[in-house]
Amino acid sequence: MNIVHYLTDKYIEIQPDSHFSSEGIAEYISMLVCENRMCKKACNLVYEEYLEDLKTSLFWNAEEKTIELKNIYYYSGLGFANGAFVGREYTDVKSDKTTRTDEMQQYMHANDCSYYEAGCITDYLVTAYGMDTVMANLGKDLMTMSKSAYGKDFSEIYKDFTIWINDKYEADAN
Repeated sequence: MNIVHYLTDKYIEIQPDSHFSSEGIAEYISMLVCENRMCKKACNLVYEEYLEDLKTSLFWNAEEKTIELKNIYYYSGLGFANGAFVGREYTDVKSDKTTRTDEMQQYMHANDCSYYEAGCITDYLVTAYGMDTVMANLGKDLMTMSKSAYGKDFSEIYKDFTIWINDKYEADAN
């Protein structure tokens, strides 16, 4: 992950000014675009009984005989989007431990997102609006500029993201 932060800091003209933008692009690149290939052998660390269950799930890549970390990542983002962490402690993109509340879930603030949400929302934004638009607006605070860049407040973007990731997971499951 540090190499991704280094590259975004070095080669992006305008540095991200929010935790969400900085962590979101780093998570998106390292976990979803590159699929964090350094962790592909994570299956070596899984209990044998659990590994057998994984082999019959979306989380298994039969061809490579490895855990499909990208699908686990999306599934984690799906859990956050659907409120599975309401009432639970998690680490937000500011690296603070916080407890998700119903109000937070309903009126999401970009910097209250988990790392999983930030990466998955960045993926949604790239899919919905294009990489050029996301990169052109990376140096701006998503909470204050989302309306001008994407035509919606962040809480609306979050609701659209929730629909998108539910549709994506449902499509991947079939």
